[in-house]
Amino acid sequence: MTEWVGNSGVPLVTSPGYATSEGVPLMWSVVDRTQFGNQTSCPRRPATKLRSKSSPQKQRNNILFARIGVRGINFKLTCSGFMVTVKLRLEARLGVLRCIVMGLSSKRKGRWRYRFWQKMFLTLIGLPLLVGLVLGFVAIFRAVFVTQLDGSMLHIIDDQETQDIVDESQSMERAERLAGALKIATISYDTDHQENENLLAFIKYLEKGRKMSTYEHIQAIEIVSSSLQRLNEIVEFLLIREEANKIIVANNMQPLSLPRQKKPPMPYTGPATAFTSTSVEDYSRHEYLAIIDTDVGSFPLIHNRSFIKREVINKYSLLFTVQGLTRGKLPYLLASHLDVVPVDAKAWEFPPFSGRIVNRTYVYGRGAIDDKAGVMGIMEAVEYMLQKKQRPQRTFFMAFGHDEEVSGKRGAQELAKTLIARGVDHLDFVLDEGFPLHRNLIPGTDRHVAMVGISEKGTATLELSVIGTPGHSSFPPAESAIGILAAAVAKLEENQQPSLLGKGPESAMFRYLAPHVSFGYRILYNNLWLFSGLMAREMEHRPITNAIVRTTSAITMFNGGIKSNVIPPSAKAVINHRVHPAQSVAEVIAHDRKVIDDPRVDIRVKISREAHPVSPFGPTSIPFQMVAASIRQIYPDAIVVPAVFIANTDTRWYLSFTSNLYRFLPTVILPSDVNRYHGNNERISIHHYYKAVSFYYRLIKNADVLIDQVPASTVNNGEEEL
Repeated sequence: MTEWVGNSGVPLVTSPGYATSEGVPLMWSVVDRTQFGNQTSCPRRPATKLRSKSSPQKQRNNILFARIGVRGINFKLTCSGFMVTVKLRLEARLGVLRCIVMGLSSKRKGRWRYRFWQKMFLTLIGLPLLVGLVLGFVAIFRAVFVTQLDGSMLHIIDDQETQDIVDESQSMERAERLAGALKIATISYDTDHQENENLLAFIKYLEKGRKMSTYEHIQAIEIVSSSLQRLNEIVEFLLIREEANKIIVANNMQPLSLPRQKKPPMPYTGPATAFTSTSVEDYSRHEYLAIIDTDVGSFPLIHNRSFIKREVINKYSLLFTVQGLTRGKLPYLLASHLDVVPVDAKAWEFPPFSGRIVNRTYVYGRGAIDDKAGVMGIMEAVEYMLQKKQRPQRTFFMAFGHDEEVSGKRGAQELAKTLIARGVDHLDFVLDEGFPLHRNLIPGTDRHVAMVGISEKGTATLELSVIGTPGHSSFPPAESAIGILAAAVAKLEENQQPSLLGKGPESAMFRYLAPHVSFGYRILYNNLWLFSGLMAREMEHRPITNAIVRTTSAITMFNGGIKSNVIPPSAKAVINHRVHPAQSVAEVIAHDRKVIDDPRVDIRVKISREAHPVSPFGPTSIPFQMVAASIRQIYPDAIVVPAVFIANTDTRWYLSFTSNLYRFLPTVILPSDVNRYHGNNERISIHHYYKAVSFYYRLIKNADVLIDQVPASTVNNGEEEL
């Protein structure tokens, strides 16, 4: 036993066995034997003299933690410093917990308890509160001083020019021509061997203004006429006139006035092109009934101008080359597609291919929005320009593929190959179908929002299959192939792909919207780095907005079973993913495998394509600003924002031509009409179809103005390309 002497000279006793290697006790209980005798327990007080190498403050902390720690357990020192550290940490944690309990339950307000509780409050509550206040201040600051990005339009078109839009008095005539186009069922098929006569009929419908030969007139009348006697009279007259003219010409006499013959374009014999001339023999009776219904041509000026060249590529696709007055400037391309998706006719309010005009307000029919409105709108805009005896300054192309709904390989891909073969390997910009204008779709504003697609989601089509054990349904196995596959599909629907809001180009859309929404939403939109999770939950409420923030998963096909009393030997399902630009196809497949977590489910990739690159969209991007200016000229209250288009378009085949690829459909759609896309009762407003024609007309006019590089002074200050 080691004895120590206090200030009064009274011998002090420490508990044996608790000293350091130098004989100095780390902590001890002090006993005054003269006052308490040989009692085993007595009040504890610190020694008056310490010889430990630790600082006095550290010793007091050690004693404090030991005292308010677990009583009866003392420090045991060993030669291992590691063990000492572990013991000290253990005792310190126990002491802190004990201190918190005592500070909450004890009525005594000791100085050390007050200070410790103060420190704990600042640590556990004060520090997070301080961080929250700082983040809140930053978020509010960014919301208050946010830059109005969509206001950086190019102000180089005077007010007089802006008023030059399409005449609205012809809206019903245009609607009737659109209705005629909707009467032709141009459904595309994913096969190379099936002839699509309806696509030929649609091409013929577009070229109704082209002057036909006498032979074509005879065949058209033969098909359409219901009176054989009248038919014979007309045929006899036409044949006599043709033979008489032959005799007159043979004798060098002045021939009678014959219908003006329009020479068809010379076929291109390059390796990537297949020019196919069409004739009347290619059409059946019902197709001609839909085509030859009036003497007025659909677009007679387009088909009878020498500077406009029309070609049919790979049987069904159309390529128009409009030669501008100015040479040496980069051309641009306006794209759309002729084909539509199949229909469930019984679920429609009106026949899907009737082209029904209802109350002079809407035109119903498959393709009214996707995308015959685009084809007809572009053609109407060019026809109107020709009616005003105008010719574009810049050369541009109108490219209409015929199989966009299935792949675009035989349509837009062949159109692209044709351009490359002719030396056109670079374009100023490409505009294809995309989002229409909408209201009340994105929370925070009730104004029209024009979402111009600057990128496009990728796609991944996966086939899930399970091989089971076939047998009789009277003694089924515990799990069938259908049951296993159904469980896997259910897991995918319950565990969707993660939200990527704030990690991709869609974050720019919210920054452009921020100046035009209420203050609360402005804080959210301009601080996605802080509120992306909250905004993602808000966007998940609607399917179309949910598709903006993540990769979507759609169960599109499920097959299994061969007979009602037979256990199916296998089952298959098809999953279609639309891949977000911030995610790769490999990451999507890895997520699916992790969620399914069943080796019995085989996953095979049928089709995969990564998301498109992001096109320039800042204030210095002239093509983007030109599209934005055209929208604002037709819809002055619209908020123009960059966005990620959630579907797929034919722009994939033009990626090598330019980095300026944009996707936009210049019409308005209501939230209640969203499901009409590829759904039932597809329709378009006649007024908004007129607006679409006006947009394409303004775009062509603006492209003529923006031939040369725009001076920096004409561009408003704004954020650089994001």
